[in-house]
Amino acid sequence: MESLGDILRRITVKNTLRPTNGDGAPRPHSEPEVEVCADCRGSGWVSKKVPVGHPDFGQAFPCQCQQAKDPTSRIDSLRRYSNLGSLNRITFSSTRPDGPLPDVGSRNLFRRALDASVEFGDKPSGWLVLAGPSGSGKTHLAVAVANRCIERGETTLFIVVADLLDHLRATFSPDNPVSYDDLFEQVRNVPVLVLDDLGSQSTTPWAQEKLFQVINHRFNRALPTVITVRGPLERLDEALRTRIESVPEFSRVFLLGQYNTR
Repeated sequence: MESLGDILRRITVKNTLRPTNGDGAPRPHSEPEVEVCADCRGSGWVSKKVPVGHPDFGQAFPCQCQQAKDPTSRIDSLRRYSNLGSLNRITFSSTRPDGPLPDVGSRNLFRRALDASVEFGDKPSGWLVLAGPSGSGKTHLAVAVANRCIERGETTLFIVVADLLDHLRATFSPDNPVSYDDLFEQVRNVPVLVLDDLGSQSTTPWAQEKLFQVINHRFNRALPTVITVRGPLERLDEALRTRIESVPEFSRVFLLGQYNTR
């Protein structure tokens, strides 16, 4: 199964996705050649061609190519697709229960977020939003969720928001081998999406519109989504923040870091 990282590298050869956990570990530049399914293009899932309003419209279904794979091969395929690269080593087992910050308030906040992250990873449902300053552990938890979902056989995509926007812009190049629609469709409809570092991207009207389209689509379809936000939610664009906060039972927000002690 082809990884999304390889797909994105075909969009802009000089651009590579960057991990945000601060360890500086480079992502692999190439992977062994593998056969890619013509139906799902390596994602492991497909959407049905049905009219708007049909119950199956916009929903993701396992591709038939997955049925022939043994569990180990399927997990390996999901890891290649996930775009996690070297971050696949970050799991709940490698997570400090008290988090990375030393103060008591931050430790208590981290424990709550950790419990919710484990619950989400075991049974992806609704949205999990992790907000806090750099170094508070939100990306670590989000990556651990992604790896737990993959272990359970869920097709999962991890991507940094700023990188996503860069790659979407790059698809408009006439020499680009990947269409905007193909990439945007993968991000909007992947069964489990992890969006890292929302709020750190450029604030152009185009960027805000694309992000709202992704978030609004996944909200309307009730697709499991993990979002990390740098800083408090109040810093987000109003439309994005309103969508995240509109249904507390669906979108669970956890604050991390010392200044979030309320």
